[in-house]
Amino acid sequence: MNIRKVFAVLLAMVMILSLTITAFAEEPTYTITIDKKEDGRVYKAYQIFTGDISSAEMTNIQWGEDVTDAGRTALQTEYGVDSAQKVAGKLTNSADAKAFAEKVAAYLVADSGDSFTFATDKYTGTVTGSGYYLIKEETAFGSDVDKSVSAYIMHVVKDVTVTPKDNQPTIEKKVSDINDSLNGEYINLVDSADHDIGDDVPFHVHVKLGAGISHYSEYKVVVTDTMSKGLTFKEETFVAKLGTHTLPAKNYKIETDTDASGNTTLTVTFEDLFALKDDADQPLKDGEKLIVPNDGSNLILEYKARLNEDAVIGSAGNTNKVYMTYSNNPHSDTMGKTETDTVIVFTYRLDVDKTDGASPLGGAAFALYKNDFDGDWNLVKTFAPDAHQTKFSFEGLDDGLYKLVETAAPAGYNKIEDQVFNIVADHTDGTLQLTSLNGERVSGTIELSHDTLNGTLSTTIVNEKGATLPSTGGIGTTIFYVLGGVLACGAVVLLITQKRMRREG
Repeated sequence: MNIRKVFAVLLAMVMILSLTITAFAEEPTYTITIDKKEDGRVYKAYQIFTGDISSAEMTNIQWGEDVTDAGRTALQTEYGVDSAQKVAGKLTNSADAKAFAEKVAAYLVADSGDSFTFATDKYTGTVTGSGYYLIKEETAFGSDVDKSVSAYIMHVVKDVTVTPKDNQPTIEKKVSDINDSLNGEYINLVDSADHDIGDDVPFHVHVKLGAGISHYSEYKVVVTDTMSKGLTFKEETFVAKLGTHTLPAKNYKIETDTDASGNTTLTVTFEDLFALKDDADQPLKDGEKLIVPNDGSNLILEYKARLNEDAVIGSAGNTNKVYMTYSNNPHSDTMGKTETDTVIVFTYRLDVDKTDGASPLGGAAFALYKNDFDGDWNLVKTFAPDAHQTKFSFEGLDDGLYKLVETAAPAGYNKIEDQVFNIVADHTDGTLQLTSLNGERVSGTIELSHDTLNGTLSTTIVNEKGATLPSTGGIGTTIFYVLGGVLACGAVVLLITQKRMRREG
């Protein structure tokens, strides 16, 4: 073989070898980091599109390896195009990308995708090849949990880091308080309050929707609110708002159920906050803009419940508890669950013992009045005279200024003067506990002892006997009448005698 042929063969071998090396060159790998400081999450990266990279741009876009053939056909049909390149061309903004992420998540190849591992407060995953990737959370929380998942679609041409938007919402319950002897308006958004039995107590539920709700196309919320026996829900007062927008009642369903103990559970269901309707069953709008939840939106529920005659007196209070279940995965209909939040309403009792200073004394009558913000005295409760009643209880009192009036004293006894006093309570330390209860005298002689645990103030009212006077028709009165008559006759005789003596003189 001549030298020229040898060189030709060697050249061919080199060319073949270079082609082989090019053909088997490894595709570039990239690291995706998820900045999530919580262990136990499961994330996977799915290649949706691939193509040629030029700088930061991608051309000749093809379907990625993690999208099923059926999915490719279905998505092209849905977008009315015939290629991956044209589907990608439809995704012109973040809203389009979000909607596409929800759709393509249903067409992923089983057991595909690249997994992430957790270390040092972060999750890291490695993908092979440039392209568009769907980062999907696949944490198996099940139902009735306080977690949520989201999906992200991103363009990967280098190492990237993403911070998940946590869609876990929060729910907070508040109650309004008032001392209607001092204030004309309620003190809003507190954890504990005291009220009179018969008051309509305002309640406020604040749902803070998660920062990742924009990943959802449908979003269900169910608020479960349980009132103890002493609270009666007033459905006619119920109002729901998304932000500042009041929602027509057709957007939610209210159900109530009372158990054997008298506790009432109120369930409010919003089937889909992304499909709100007006009274004409049209999409709910503010002008031309659809009213839908955004990341961090506020859902507000307000209503009143009457503090009724079954209300618990004292530190045990009358509780109101709330929690929420909510959509926690944009790819399924699973529901998460928040923790329970509690508020409490207290009410008190005044106990009056009637004595003569030594023994119980029957036959008195009392009325209790409360002073309002306008300075008027309003009747709370009355007791009629009863010869056998020596104890009087006024239940279901709020803090404020009161007046105890003895409307009738026992026979032979003097009525007491009006007794004016303040009921002062403290339950504001955030522990949902009644920490103190006192009665302060304003006028009169009333002395009040207190029992904070049982929520009672106690006092003893003493009646004193009246002075004894002669009765009409008695002998003493007759003597006065006779003596008066004799003196009167004598005066007449003396007057006539004096006149005669003047004439004769």
